[in-house]
Amino acid sequence: IEAFNKINRATNWDEFTAGVKEFSAPGQNFVYGDAKGNIGYWCGVKLPIRAQQNNTTLPLAGWEKSTEWQGFVPFEQLPHLYNPPEGFIATANNKIVDDSYPYHISDLWEPPSRIQRLREVLSKDEKFSVSDFELLQNDQFSYFAKELTPYIIAACKGRTEILYSDLAMEYLTSWNFVFAKEDIATTIYQQFLTRFIQNIYEDEMGKALFHDYVTLVNVPIRVTMRLVQEGTASWFDNIRTTPIETRDDIIRQSMKEALNALREKLGDETKNWQWGNLHTLTLQHPFGLQKPLDKVFSIGPFPYGGGSTAMTSGEYSFNEALEPSEMGKPFGVTVGSSFRHIVDMSKPHEYRMVLPSGQSGQVFNKHYDDQTPLYLNGAYRTSRSDDESAANMKERLTLNPAR
Repeated sequence: IEAFNKINRATNWDEFTAGVKEFSAPGQNFVYGDAKGNIGYWCGVKLPIRAQQNNTTLPLAGWEKSTEWQGFVPFEQLPHLYNPPEGFIATANNKIVDDSYPYHISDLWEPPSRIQRLREVLSKDEKFSVSDFELLQNDQFSYFAKELTPYIIAACKGRTEILYSDLAMEYLTSWNFVFAKEDIATTIYQQFLTRFIQNIYEDEMGKALFHDYVTLVNVPIRVTMRLVQEGTASWFDNIRTTPIETRDDIIRQSMKEALNALREKLGDETKNWQWGNLHTLTLQHPFGLQKPLDKVFSIGPFPYGGGSTAMTSGEYSFNEALEPSEMGKPFGVTVGSSFRHIVDMSKPHEYRMVLPSGQSGQVFNKHYDDQTPLYLNGAYRTSRSDDESAANMKERLTLNPAR
């Protein structure tokens, strides 16, 4: 509580960092900007100094002195930046330090696709407008898809035994790697990806372990690209069959299964294979988990773009995509931005923002879902936090402590 009390009252970089220093867990990326044009970043966390840095995922013998933590990393040695030469600071749950950093932070981070895109866009110019950042927050380009797709095309092009293969390759060959809700290539790629990951790992892991392994989508995605680039990993061989399958064999098998699944779900007309027909967003209220209450309390479903390696994340469950549950939606969005916010520090009391639903949590209030159309279309509303906004407020809620 004291951390955020200090951060919220900070008027400069030193006061801001004094607030971050009070923050312990869970570890967070704190970014800073002020009206004088300064920018900064500090990793806010109580980071242990581990006696054994090389074993960070398996249990250690806690009764042995040699495995105990050796205190905590000094605050000044935590990753931080202040007015870096690039002129910008970008974070997207990516790996924030290279292997030369002397302390272990985590084994879990997002694949580099989103941070690659951020850095690419922010490196193109020295100045950006608020509308530029509105576009960036709603960007649906995927570097991961751009890197994986050439391997798919090389393995499948001209393979007449894969029904619809030529048409699918046409879509992928001319694709711009943007996960738009109207896009057909995105649908083919995403359906392929789920089958590809299943066909690589499930035979060795078994069904139960595979289910757990893909629960956090970033884990298999991060590993899979490395295997594809190396090309010869034994993971590609299906241990349940006699022949030894190669990477390209598994790519072709996965594409065949993906196209068959799309024909079964969406029909033979590929014009109906738009990503938004499978990939939908529902703002799920706990009371809406049972029908027919979902019609009252939940908001949606709506066709939605994006995917787990794009700025508009729109992540879905691999498990639901492969084996939908009774209440599940095969490619329903499970992870996305819960708040979009843009501040021009020359006008810090006026900012652009949008919520997925609305300001009110009361289901019959007109503000329960009035921001949803804006959110779905990448639009924003202007809010203020100065005396003018206070004078024009519609309602006031006062909380008085018991005396």
